[in-house]
Amino acid sequence: WPDTIQAWDQMQTEAEAAGQKADPFLVRQFDKNVRAGTLLGFFRSANSYAALIALCALTTAGLSLQRLRDRDDPGFALVLGLPALASLGLIYLTGSRTAIAGLLLWAIAIAIGWFNRKGFRQRAGALFVIGAACVVAIAGTVVAIGISTGGLLHNSLTFRWNYWAGSWSLFKAHPITGVGWSNFGNSYLAHRLPMAAEEIKDPHNFVVKFLAETGIVGAVLVLAWFARTAWEATRPIEPRETSSAVPAGGSSLRLIAGIAISFAILRTIVLQPLSLLFPEPVKIVLYAILLSFGLLAASVRAARATGADDRAAPLLLLAAIVAIGGFWLHAMVDFALFETGPLLVMMVLLGAVLGVRHPGAAGRVSRTKIAIAALCAVSLGLMTFIALVVVPLASAERHAGAAMEMATRKLYSSAADELRQAYITSPVSNQDYASRASWMMAMSGTSKPDDVVGMLTLAINADPAFGQLWLDRGRYLARMENSADAAIADFQRYLSRNPADIGARLELADFLTASNKPREAAAEYRRALDFNSKLDDAEPRRLSPDRVREIDAKIARLPAG
Repeated sequence: WPDTIQAWDQMQTEAEAAGQKADPFLVRQFDKNVRAGTLLGFFRSANSYAALIALCALTTAGLSLQRLRDRDDPGFALVLGLPALASLGLIYLTGSRTAIAGLLLWAIAIAIGWFNRKGFRQRAGALFVIGAACVVAIAGTVVAIGISTGGLLHNSLTFRWNYWAGSWSLFKAHPITGVGWSNFGNSYLAHRLPMAAEEIKDPHNFVVKFLAETGIVGAVLVLAWFARTAWEATRPIEPRETSSAVPAGGSSLRLIAGIAISFAILRTIVLQPLSLLFPEPVKIVLYAILLSFGLLAASVRAARATGADDRAAPLLLLAAIVAIGGFWLHAMVDFALFETGPLLVMMVLLGAVLGVRHPGAAGRVSRTKIAIAALCAVSLGLMTFIALVVVPLASAERHAGAAMEMATRKLYSSAADELRQAYITSPVSNQDYASRASWMMAMSGTSKPDDVVGMLTLAINADPAFGQLWLDRGRYLARMENSADAAIADFQRYLSRNPADIGARLELADFLTASNKPREAAAEYRRALDFNSKLDDAEPRRLSPDRVREIDAKIARLPAG
């Protein structure tokens, strides 16, 4: 942690020396998180980390209780139960109120479901309809409260309501097919409410996200998928007969060893450039050991047996179903469903739940030829995809990883070369590689200004909707001679995509003043003050009274003021 703080301070110093600017509010927020040691895990948000921990903790607790119910060796339950209990502390440290409250509610739901399982099984259809109706009714109530009061019961929920209101405006502009997958962040800024200061990349609600990005078509399809999946996971079925004999041999151990080894190999090849291997191999081996340990504790029937445990586990199944449902509800107020780690774990767990509840294929008419043809077609498509997309993308990521290493050693020119190579190697034009290359070129101090602008232009061409790129190029052009008009044009293009950015608007106004354009400068100052007046008094982005008076004085001094 101290090393992280030191590296962050050094990064800020070097960026300022190179003339690179970032949003002051975002810098302050990130600085606050770094110095406070906010628990984020590997994710963008502490809420996502908490949602993943809650998902795993509930499932692991269910597995531990299942071991106790089956009267297995208490050591198995202890090995599984202790991490589940320890995870409660992690959830508390994340500060996620949603996960903390949800964990308590889901634990109560598991208890109610278990002790009333026979009655629930007999009335499964009616209870499913009632549950779906309750979800719709609660959602409708939330919308009604938001429309009537302009907010919800808590500040954090009111922030989300403002996100959703702006997202609704975005949806109305593109109602059929939406703005395209992963395009929410770029398109939302032009529709956000004036009081919603944060420039979000996700609306913090998976239904709203699908409406905005895929339109009514995608939203209907995904809601139908969720409804069908929920029914398949909870519908009444006849329990399968399982063998009471412990299988001989070490097939399960071989499977577990194979999973652990494959994990270690993929972790090494895909995620780490060769120059960063040491001491990463030690970490990979430890991860593989922990993975194997958990798999053994969960899947082996007894301490003296090497076969997999094939007994029915209704308590584990119930815990997994409730954990998945809780994760879905968490995704109604957060973006955990769209972070790779939580999404992957949830889908693996959901696949296991659906698989164990799905009728077996024994006794059905086999269609071997069709299956073989389908397998060949899918395999051919997969190999083509790997050759044309995965391999070049992995190569590009290795170049980008090497650039990160060189940047830490202040070899900015070499880092820029690696990022340029990553941009060339990537199977699609990637604005991230190009924009990062421009930063490294600027920080090196050896690149020609026109080359930096050219790299930023490549980034813009790769993703014209990403407004920040226009702002970056405008700021760089503003430092060059005879580029004032081009810089102003880029600032205006950015502000057309993000009109409520008060800081950028003031920056443009200052530059217009320096460029002897007083009338335009006064107009931008006034627009900035107008947006500022619509922010909540407690909003951190709101300008201080002293700053407002300073801007008023600037307007008064301008010939057009």
